[in-house]
Amino acid sequence: MRIASTRDMSTGEDQRLPPTVLAQASRPAALVSPDDGRIQSANPACEGLFGAAPGGLDGRHLSELSAAPTRSPEERAHAIARAIATTGAWSGEAVGLRADGSTFRCVVRLLEAEGLWLAEFEPA
Repeated sequence: MRIASTRDMSTGEDQRLPPTVLAQASRPAALVSPDDGRIQSANPACEGLFGAAPGGLDGRHLSELSAAPTRSPEERAHAIARAIATTGAWSGEAVGLRADGSTFRCVVRLLEAEGLWLAEFEPA
């Protein structure tokens, strides 16, 4: 398990997050930046679910993991951000897109975790 980190763009240095954030996730999970919707780190179960190599999801926009977005990535991100700001969480159904192009149905849950969003994926 890699230790999740965020990169300080002014210094280029990694700022470490406690490894428990992803390690405690009981499902495939990723840490997502609420500022730009990009994946900071994913646990091995999440990488496996999406057919990605280790580190292969890092830096990708969360919307890239969805095969059939019903709204633009910007609209969806704003709706998710509003829900998290109001209730501390968001959940919804999605069609996941694997690296090989195959798809699967899943439930996505987003929670605020130490200034980032913790995205958990549960195949339906």
